[in-house]
Amino acid sequence: MRARFLIPVCLFVTAALIFFAPDRAAAQVKRISILTASTGGVWYIVGAGLAKIISTHVPNVEATSEVTGGGLENIRLLLRGKADFIMTTDAQILNLMKDEEPRKKSDFRALFTGIASAFQVVVKEDSLIKSIADLKGQRLGTPSLNDGGEIMARVALEVYGLTYKDGKSVKHLSLGELANAFKDGFVDAFLAGGGVPMSSVVDVTLARKCRMIPLEEDKLQKLLEKYPEYTRSAIRKGAYKGVDRDLLSFGTRTALVTLSTTSDDLVYQITKAVLENTNELAAIHPQGQTYNIQEALLGIRTIPIHSGAIRYYKEKGAWEKRPAGVLAGW
Repeated sequence: MRARFLIPVCLFVTAALIFFAPDRAAAQVKRISILTASTGGVWYIVGAGLAKIISTHVPNVEATSEVTGGGLENIRLLLRGKADFIMTTDAQILNLMKDEEPRKKSDFRALFTGIASAFQVVVKEDSLIKSIADLKGQRLGTPSLNDGGEIMARVALEVYGLTYKDGKSVKHLSLGELANAFKDGFVDAFLAGGGVPMSSVVDVTLARKCRMIPLEEDKLQKLLEKYPEYTRSAIRKGAYKGVDRDLLSFGTRTALVTLSTTSDDLVYQITKAVLENTNELAAIHPQGQTYNIQEALLGIRTIPIHSGAIRYYKEKGAWEKRPAGVLAGW
């Protein structure tokens, strides 16, 4: 009798344990964060797309994108352990490392790059501003301080012999706020940097008749000689309403960056998922098409490549063809 009684009791207890036990699959899900930038910019849109692709194509990983103040803030948050992956650039890491411990520079590892950015200056169609040199005495608007686009604004002004002090006033705002300030007439020139097209720039060019101001060739050459972390870029004809020819500019490639301690397998899986699903990113934003195996190592000179990503590039025969100056991080 006792044995017959114990069997159903054991079965009941076993069933109860299975029913009330935590979901094993859920317990194994790794949640990661990707820091982007402010809303209204390409980083924010593409960063959300990266998170979606990772969550869809990397087993047991759930990625979320987060709004931040941009590349420099992202770097600091990564070093403080407040994020897993960040969007930033070589230029921003170089800028930050000038004032930080040299050791910290060796902590960074890149997976790949995308988003070919361009510096962009927007003025109203009837503005007397014809060149960046004409920004002297004008009301300037830029992204938030230390955002990648804001740093580009400083660099562009510098090669024309200007600083913010030469402007009548300067407002540092989120891209959405900056677009509104420009449309409402509180700034004379909207200075920003990012992938083309930027939604905030599309917004102002649809709301007002605008022009975009290119760099002159001699100024661009001077800029690239002093700041080799930047590359020649362009705002292509038709990128925005009113742009009827290619406009000379400079820009960067955006890197997805983590720390050297991040799991090789995780980095391998993320690199594979993103670079093999470029079409899904391109459906979210035109700059999504820049995330591909042919362009993945462009524009990286400061940040070593993570060993997990190198594993993927070697499998695809891309590591041996990498651009000059690309460093391996082990």
